[in-house]
Amino acid sequence: SSSGAETVPETYEFTVSDKSYFDDALFIGDSSTAGLQKYGTLDNADYFASPGLNLYTIDSTRVEVEEGKKMKLKDLLTQNTYGKVYIMLGINELGYDFETTVEKYGTFIDYIFTLQPDTILYVCANMHVNSLRSELDEIHNNPAINRMNEQIASFADQMNIFYLDVNPLFDDENGNLAQEYISDDTHLMGVYYETWCNWYCENTIVK
Repeated sequence: SSSGAETVPETYEFTVSDKSYFDDALFIGDSSTAGLQKYGTLDNADYFASPGLNLYTIDSTRVEVEEGKKMKLKDLLTQNTYGKVYIMLGINELGYDFETTVEKYGTFIDYIFTLQPDTILYVCANMHVNSLRSELDEIHNNPAINRMNEQIASFADQMNIFYLDVNPLFDDENGNLAQEYISDDTHLMGVYYETWCNWYCENTIVK
């Protein structure tokens, strides 16, 4: 062990913020985040969200960031300063090689910090699917989602990168997405996006 005083890194606690916290936030994600943009209450944030968005094609994908305006993520990150960036990716990547995906996720985190060095980065767990889909779908099932989420959680350093897992809010007692909240096997009904947004407000890091 080294002698002398050790500097202890600051640790941050999750705290409650109001909606204005998201004035300088960017949400990046696939269909769940697109639903958040469409049905949620955090309309003051920016969104780079599209069903099918994934880490393998995200560099080249153009997304409608506002009515009639499509942009690449790089342009959005270059033209704006974000105090917070939320990433929710990993579902559409489950069919790819797992280790490669995890590596791409890590590279993507580095890329975000290259363009937004002072941001607070939230790496978000992917939402579970319901029990029926989990049992029948060989790729998009909850054991596979949990495996991915564990890797995503491991990127959090509790200083600049924080892990958020909304699943306990919407899971049933068996760890599947509860049927009462969803319209199909996978996606929340519109009315529950407000619940999710409120949860985001209750789980913020303020430095």
